[in-house]
Amino acid sequence: MLTEVKKEIYQNLIPEEIYSNPAFVKATAQKFEFKYYIYFEKEIPLIGFLVYLNHKNITSTNLFTVYNGFWINERLKEKKINQILVESLDFLKSRFRNIKFILPIGFNDVRAFKWCGFDVEIRYTYIKNLKDLSFKSDVNRNYNKALKEFNLLFFEGFLEKSLWGNYQTQLNKIGFSKHKIAAIFNWLLQLEKAQLLKIFIVKESDIYAGSAIVLLDEGKKNAFLLYNHTISDHAQSQKTAFLYVEIHHWLLKHDFNSLDYLGANFRKIAEFKSNFNPTLNSYFIVNYNVKRDYLRFYKNKIKALIKNLIKR
Repeated sequence: MLTEVKKEIYQNLIPEEIYSNPAFVKATAQKFEFKYYIYFEKEIPLIGFLVYLNHKNITSTNLFTVYNGFWINERLKEKKINQILVESLDFLKSRFRNIKFILPIGFNDVRAFKWCGFDVEIRYTYIKNLKDLSFKSDVNRNYNKALKEFNLLFFEGFLEKSLWGNYQTQLNKIGFSKHKIAAIFNWLLQLEKAQLLKIFIVKESDIYAGSAIVLLDEGKKNAFLLYNHTISDHAQSQKTAFLYVEIHHWLLKHDFNSLDYLGANFRKIAEFKSNFNPTLNSYFIVNYNVKRDYLRFYKNKIKALIKNLIKR
């Protein structure tokens, strides 16, 4: 059965990934509570996951595309997985009014969520295999031009307020509130303090040209591109290509396997990221709302009643 467990038990029994890392979870939760759950059968863990809580709701923190830590025993077969998921979801539905999960990459069978009354939304991201650093001709041309024509320096830095100002302006332009921008900055500072982030900076003749904020899963050797920014000028394309390519080189040098670009849902952004020859991957956001579930139940009941009346 599904059981709430302490962090220490979860850590001992479930393989760790960045989204269930205690330091990551603590930083991400902010004002929310968080709980760990494991489904046990004869004391053997079969499913493990964590949830963020806002009163009687399981929620997303809305800081970024933060996948939920979600583990399934690889020995389980399809039928068993669905049986356990349905039982676990029914358990959660009995205790929470609204439930939201951002399921991690690789979790492709969402039928159990549909059977339990969840709405399912498909999203996309690009993931680059760092063992294959081939890029499209536009990227190679801009990168080579950056090397030849600009005095660019790529290095590791820190998340200082002066640097964050560039992102603050960027996020403000796309409609983020001051409160949310401040929450994101606090989140990133905590992740940096826990050594889960790398800040990469590009300077041209000692003048800031661009930067990127990358989340690192040292255990599984996967990386996630949270934010990036380059100064808007006549050479922005070249400087952006230089920033991206150098990040890929740094990650490969440090034995990372992949870089998740964390998004391919908006056309212009997707078209830009596709130039780096990544692989398109899908992931799912699943939502349960108790009011919507009641309405759906009564709507189906009325439909069945009308159908019976017509038959008569």
